[in-house]
Amino acid sequence: MAPRCDSIRLAIDDFGRGEIEAAMLHTCNAVDGTAEKVYPTRQVGDRFTALIRDNDDIFGPMAIRGVNTAATR
Repeated sequence: MAPRCDSIRLAIDDFGRGEIEAAMLHTCNAVDGTAEKVYPTRQVGDRFTALIRDNDDIFGPMAIRGVNTAATR
């Protein structure tokens, strides 16, 4: 696996080549890496979800338009 610092670059490169699943994998790695820094004591699923929900103003318009992350389980 690539270092987390490379995840965004790899996601962009993969997306540009049409490799959507690989791009999503790298994107999720980047989100988890950030979530681990913000919520160091939480488990993976909890911190990943919390980061997205707590930053809906960023994730909503850019990545998951039309999804109410606060109400989605």
